[in-house]
Amino acid sequence: MMVNHSGAVQKKPPTPLTFDASNDLHIDFIIACAMLYAEVHQIDRPSSIDRSFFAKTADAVNVPAFSPSESATVATTDEEAKEEESSSGFDDEIETHLKKLPAPSSISSVTPLDFEKDDDTNFHIDFVTAASNLRASNYKIPHADRKKTKGIAGKIIPAMVTTTALITGLGMLEFYKIHQGVSELESFKNSFINLALPFCIQSDVIAPKKEKMGDSEFTLWDRILIDLGRDVTLAELEAYFAKEHNLELSMMSFGEALIFSSFDSEVDKRRAQTVKEAIETITEKPFNPNSIFANLECCCDDLETGDEVDIPFVQYKIQHF
Repeated sequence: MMVNHSGAVQKKPPTPLTFDASNDLHIDFIIACAMLYAEVHQIDRPSSIDRSFFAKTADAVNVPAFSPSESATVATTDEEAKEEESSSGFDDEIETHLKKLPAPSSISSVTPLDFEKDDDTNFHIDFVTAASNLRASNYKIPHADRKKTKGIAGKIIPAMVTTTALITGLGMLEFYKIHQGVSELESFKNSFINLALPFCIQSDVIAPKKEKMGDSEFTLWDRILIDLGRDVTLAELEAYFAKEHNLELSMMSFGEALIFSSFDSEVDKRRAQTVKEAIETITEKPFNPNSIFANLECCCDDLETGDEVDIPFVQYKIQHF
């Protein structure tokens, strides 16, 4: 901001930037934009970034010099900006441009992105850092590095000293009860908090819904732990369910991937694979070498009646070191 002799506050005009292929900030912005556009349009991103390629390619693009309209006016005060906005017919101009856009149904290959600050490989923070620092250069404001930008974008410090700390503390109080062997449901509490009011209240927890599995009961929190000493084939896993639980395995999924189906045309081929091989075949990705267990969701039928039986999630030990 600037103050003129009459005391009125004037807006500080920005300084235009000229693209410079040797400027790291400019190339950071080009790379981040390209990576985000690639993800939006479902284009595979390169495994490594060749900055010289981006610099050379961007430098070869001929962008016509900006030439402002002779009839254009620039507001220098808030009052002028409001007056200009009320008389500009801006809404009509927006409506005109909206009508030129293609119908959403005709754009099938575009994927919207959700901002995620904690993934250092998605270029979200890289884009925010480069874009905000270019904007800062326009107004000769000191730049912020990537770490500071990430902190501002995620409001990490305010969260750590308020909500996050409070929720962590209340959660740990409940863990202490479990560690001390407390089993009575009435001893545990739910907490509801609104720091803006401020407001904090606790209530009794509700027992989880129980499902029947043969003669036993289970809840959403229960798991069937399977450790057969090695990664077995799906045929062996079928035999395990039949022998130990009197169940016929009809379908099994790992995350969103259906890795086994008894009515699949290639069911015999799948039965010959181990669980890990089936996961890697269907997902087309290697199984995480740091994961010992695979969480599986199974559909089973009673061997005697043929009725479908609900069972807990299966925690299958897939890797034995």
